[in-house]
Amino acid sequence: MRSPLRFVLVAAVLTFALTGAAVASAAPVSWAGVDVTLHQDADGPVMLVAGTLPETSTLPADVELSVPASSTLLWVGQILGGDTSLDPELQFTKTTANGIDVYRATLTKSHTAQIEVRGPAVASADGVTFDVALAWISAQAVPSVRLTAVLPAGVNIVKAADGATLQPGEGTDMANSYYYKMFDAVKAGAKLDLSFSYSASAAAAAGGTSSSGSSNTLMIFLAILLIVAAVVVAAVAIRMRMSARASDNGDEDE
Repeated sequence: MRSPLRFVLVAAVLTFALTGAAVASAAPVSWAGVDVTLHQDADGPVMLVAGTLPETSTLPADVELSVPASSTLLWVGQILGGDTSLDPELQFTKTTANGIDVYRATLTKSHTAQIEVRGPAVASADGVTFDVALAWISAQAVPSVRLTAVLPAGVNIVKAADGATLQPGEGTDMANSYYYKMFDAVKAGAKLDLSFSYSASAAAAAGGTSSSGSSNTLMIFLAILLIVAAVVVAAVAIRMRMSARASDNGDEDE
C-alpha cells in the first residue's frame, strides 16, 4: 500500500509545482499605451506612470509597470475616473533588474493602472532657467508611450527636445502648460528620454509688471496724501493769519 500512496503523493506534488510554475511565469497583459508624467507637488517632483489596457482586454488581468530603480514609492492603484479618492490601491510584487523597479499587480476594476514615485529634481542655477531630465525604461513592448513634463503657463523653451511639443493648458487648467514627446513601437528595455531647458522669464516679467503697478499705485496714493496735507496746512495757516488780522483790527478800533 505504501508504494502506490507514495506514487500518488509524488504525482500530486509534481502537478502542483508545475501548475504553480505556469501561473508564476504567466506573461503580463500588454499595454495599449503608457503615459509617463513629471509634475511638481507641495513636497517635490512626482513621476506618474499610467498604463492602459486595450478595450478588448478582459479582467482580471495581470499587468506590470516600471519606474527607475530605487524610486521612492508613493502609490499604486487602479484609475476609475472621476473622484481620485475612490481609486483603489493595488497589492503588488516588486522586482528590480536592469536599472528599473517592476511592480506587478492584477487589475480587477479598471483597464488603467498607475504608479506614483518621487521624480527627478528640476535643476536651476539662477532661478530663471530650469533643466528637466525625464527618463524612463519600458519593461515590455508598448505600441505608444508619451513622456510629459507639467510646466507653469507662459514659459519659454530655451533648449528644446527633438520632436517635443509645448501645449498650453485649457479651461480650468490655464495655470499649467505641457511639454511632451511621443514614442511609437517601443521595445522592451528601450530607454526613453525627455531632456530640455525652459525659462520662467515670461512669468517673472508678468510678476514684475504687477509689482511695478502696485508701486505706482502706492506712489500716487502717497502723492495725494501729500497734496491733501499741504492743502490742510495752507488752510490752517490762512485761517491763523485771518484770525491775527481780525485781532489786530480789533485793537486798532479800541
